[in-house]
Amino acid sequence: MELARLLVDIANNRAVKLNATQLQKLLYITYGYYLTKGIQITEETPKAWPSGPVFPRVHSQRIHEQPDAPTAPIEYEGLRDTVSKIVARYGTIHPSKLAEWAREPDSPWDEVSPNWERPLDNQSILAYFRSVEVV
Repeated sequence: MELARLLVDIANNRAVKLNATQLQKLLYITYGYYLTKGIQITEETPKAWPSGPVFPRVHSQRIHEQPDAPTAPIEYEGLRDTVSKIVARYGTIHPSKLAEWAREPDSPWDEVSPNWERPLDNQSILAYFRSVEVV
């Protein structure tokens, strides 16, 4: 949840208002990017939902509606800079476009859909994000 709060904090500082879909997809992008660096950045793994990959605990907390919630520090070198670049690159993309991207054929989501609530496989996410230029 700390990563989700960091995403919201950075987006707010850039005058970008993230809705729930955008937050989930930017969280997924950040998660995938860090898997390529050998780091599972959150304890929670994304699950397959009809709207694409979702982190259910973040969804249930409605973090995108809490712009003033404190951001707990996450200790990874360059994290704030990386998240800032992700927000700059993807934060203004329309939510439906982000959802379409996350549900592309042969994506990690596509491998498990329509088995909703099933976790996406980290190895599939890793392989997918190795082929995507995130930042």
